[in-house]
Amino acid sequence: MRACVCPKCGANLSLEDIKRDYAFCEFCGTKIMLDDFRMTKRIIDEAQLRKAEIEQENLKLTALQTQRLEIIGRWDTEQFNEECALVQCKKNLHTCLWLCLIGFGVYALPFVAIKYSRLKNNYETKKKRRDYMRQLPLDRFFQEMENEWKKHESEEKNTSFLDKKIW
Repeated sequence: MRACVCPKCGANLSLEDIKRDYAFCEFCGTKIMLDDFRMTKRIIDEAQLRKAEIEQENLKLTALQTQRLEIIGRWDTEQFNEECALVQCKKNLHTCLWLCLIGFGVYALPFVAIKYSRLKNNYETKKKRRDYMRQLPLDRFFQEMENEWKKHESEEKNTSFLDKKIW
């Protein structure tokens, strides 16, 4: 629907969106050129426009929440894998202790104990960080994630090839 004003009599006209270049005034019969945009007014439904904006914002929010849940899901998988590694390392430590009692594992005990303590400390610090991040609001969560990523990238650039851990 298009709104026009007749240039001759000044009547307000409502015209269907037709594909012709002209129309006639209902009151005085004057030919009105429709391609003259100076006389054409567009009717904008503000309520529909606002509704569309709100729907777009809701879609963005839903996408961000989905992304956050995916990240937290990856964290849970990573945490589970770390817990399994801790359990395995603890079993190795107990095995070394038994072998030490028998007299065979004296050389392996320090290495297994050091690895276990490093795994445990790394696991605990990561778990604290994850728990903190889970309780943040959505915008703060992604801001923190971006800061961590920038920190990770700068650490990658500063380490040489020889300093990187292979295993």
